[in-house]
Amino acid sequence: MSVKDVLMSLVHDGMVDTDKIGTCVYFWAFPNKATQKHKNTIERLKVSIDSTKQQADKVQNALQQAGASREDTSERRQVLDKLSIQRARLEELTSELAQLRKCDPERLEELKSERQCAFDAANRWTDNVFVIQSWLRNKFSLEEAQFRRQFNIPENFDYIE
Repeated sequence: MSVKDVLMSLVHDGMVDTDKIGTCVYFWAFPNKATQKHKNTIERLKVSIDSTKQQADKVQNALQQAGASREDTSERRQVLDKLSIQRARLEELTSELAQLRKCDPERLEELKSERQCAFDAANRWTDNVFVIQSWLRNKFSLEEAQFRRQFNIPENFDYIE
């Protein structure tokens, strides 16, 4: 890195100041600038912490007031019972939907497509093995039985139909 690159990266990081006066570009840095910058950041964060604590206190107070004002009435209990029944029903329907997705025509079509892709890939690799076998037979006079034995290829190895 050249001095110019280092200075420009320091300027971009805010560690060095620059100014163009006439045809010259001047660079400078004051030792107290970084200290003052850190102090300002600390002060800003302290103010942010205080405001966040105040908001948390307000929310806590509102929560306590809401809990204190809530009465245990028969209407409320009925609504809570309905809610628990509806949640159980939702759970049942979710499990039923999961069961029905197994027979979804779109999903079955997707599985057929994936199966065909795997089928084609298996046949492509089988073809690759046969091409290598043919090349070895022509290049090194290697018999098919010897090739199968050396590469642990079973006798019934063939294309998938």
